[in-house]
Amino acid sequence: MVTINTSPTHQPASIITHTVGVAPGSADIVDSTTTTATIESEPHLSGQAKMLSTLYASASDYVKSEHLQAYSGSVNGNITAGAYINVEKYNEYLFDKAATAMVAAAKDNGIALDKSDVLAQLKNDNADIASIKLDDQDRKAKLGPDNIYADFSTSDLDRLTDIYITAKEHGLNIDEVEGLALRKGVQNHYGSTLQAGDIYPYDWDYSETDPDKIAAAKNQLPDAITSKADEIKSTIQGDLGLGSDFIAFLLNPKIGLRGATDASLDFLSKLSTLYNQQKQTDA
Repeated sequence: MVTINTSPTHQPASIITHTVGVAPGSADIVDSTTTTATIESEPHLSGQAKMLSTLYASASDYVKSEHLQAYSGSVNGNITAGAYINVEKYNEYLFDKAATAMVAAAKDNGIALDKSDVLAQLKNDNADIASIKLDDQDRKAKLGPDNIYADFSTSDLDRLTDIYITAKEHGLNIDEVEGLALRKGVQNHYGSTLQAGDIYPYDWDYSETDPDKIAAAKNQLPDAITSKADEIKSTIQGDLGLGSDFIAFLLNPKIGLRGATDASLDFLSKLSTLYNQQKQTDA
C-alpha cells in the first residue's frame, strides 16, 4: 500500500500552572504547587507527504469522474456507452492510467513508488468502481432481444472498447464510436440477409419513370463521401482492430457508405492514421 508519512513541524508546547493557597483573612501563602501540562502539537504533513496526498487525490478523482457504470437501460431514450463497450475493461484502463500517472509524477519529484501498490490502494479506496463487472447476460436482457446491440459478442465489445479508449487518448469524438457500434450491430443482426440496395438522393421523387434520369441518379453518393472513402481505402492497413469483414462493410458504397457522414468518415480516417502509426512503432 502507499503510505504517506506525517511528522510534526514544531515541538510540543508546555503550559506551567501555579496553584497558590492563601489563608483566610491573611496575605500569607499557605502552600504553592506548580503543574506543567504538555500540549501536543497537531501533526503537519511534510512537503513530500502533502505532494503525495495531492497526487493520490487527483488519481482517485480521475477514476471517479471518468468511470462507466454497467448498462442499466437507456437514459432519456438514448443508449449509453455501457451498451456497446466492456465497462469492466474500460474501468481497468482508468485505474491503470491513474496509477501510472501518479507514479510518473512522484518520480519527477524524486520519489519512487511501486505501481502495483498504488493500483491496489486506488482499487481498495474505490471498491465500488473496481467491483463493476461485465455481466453480458444482464446487458442483453436490459437491451432486449430485438436491439441490435444485443447481438454483440464479448470480442465485439472488447474491440469497440479499444476504439473508445483510443478515441479518448487522442482527442477524437467518442460519439463516433457509437456510430461504429450501430453499424456493427446492423451487420451482426442482419448478416447475410443484408443486401446491397440501390441508392437514391435524399430528395428523390420515387414516382419518376424516365429511365435516363433514374440511371443518372441511382447509386450516386455525394463526392465528399466517395472521395473520403477512396482515401481511406488507399491508406488503411489491416482492420483497425475492427475486423476485416467490418471494414469491407463500412466502405461498401451500397451498404455501409449509405449511412456514412463526413464526421463518421473523418473519424475512421483518423483512426486509420493512428493505427498505421502504431503498427510502425511496434514493427
